[in-house]
Amino acid sequence: MRQTLTNALRLFVFVGGAVLCVLLVLTFWPGTVLLAVPGIRVSSPYCSRWKAATDFNKLNKYSETERRLAAGSHIEKKDGKFALWRTPKGDFWLPDGPADLLPLLLTQQERHIYGRIRPGDVVIDCGAHVGTFARAALAQGASLVVAVEPAPDAVECFRRNLANEIAAGKVIVCPKGIWDANTVLKFYLNGNADAADSFIVHGSESGSVEVPVTTVDTLVEQLKLPRVDLIKADVKGATERALKGAASVIARYHPRLALATEEPPENPQSIANLLSGMAPQYRLSCGPCIVVGGEIRTDVVFFE
Repeated sequence: MRQTLTNALRLFVFVGGAVLCVLLVLTFWPGTVLLAVPGIRVSSPYCSRWKAATDFNKLNKYSETERRLAAGSHIEKKDGKFALWRTPKGDFWLPDGPADLLPLLLTQQERHIYGRIRPGDVVIDCGAHVGTFARAALAQGASLVVAVEPAPDAVECFRRNLANEIAAGKVIVCPKGIWDANTVLKFYLNGNADAADSFIVHGSESGSVEVPVTTVDTLVEQLKLPRVDLIKADVKGATERALKGAASVIARYHPRLALATEEPPENPQSIANLLSGMAPQYRLSCGPCIVVGGEIRTDVVFFE
């Protein structure tokens, strides 16, 4: 009987120690769960389960930032379908949408999702939405931001959010989509306060509108920009189209590129192949790997 109790105690201590070790690992390195969870597909050649786990641990520290921003934010007033949010990072107008969107967008700027701005940069912001990146870019020292945004409600909010900067000539608003031609296309309004709208992806929200599209090359020529230092593109499936429409600017100025690839149908390998033919001097670096819809994907890829 004594031996049986001893063995049971040893087993209890062993199991308890193992459970404690697992809990400690998940507490301090929560991304390690990605190494064991079945069914998660690696869809980017620049990511692996190990990198995704490591990046998850790095990004997890921003969860507290997002919670703090959410706790400190509230709707100050409404104007029809627009809401003025008061946040620790300033006031932002936003189309009707989920309460957790703005804290997420502001946290992305806290972690420099699109890289860091260099003083004096001339930036083309493709998919400018309501201006969270544009405002952050100016705060970091950008001399000019050309904001390209096709969603009418997002454009209205952008103009309100950066009215002073627009008046001062630091921001130029282009209420169009970015493409590889100058035409008019169907633009799908996929919801999420216009953060999910796309020329490519047809969601299930509130239909579509016809909007004009243009190219980066056309914009730079029309605005007579002296140079372009950075092109940021978060255009929901239209990245390759945008790059083809920027061929002359890429060849002439070799701007840094920050390209969002977190959602299909964006394909970082196809984007890299396209750029290798257009400008083989570019070198790719991969931002954090994230899990989206059961896939491990690159969040943003950078070319410099």
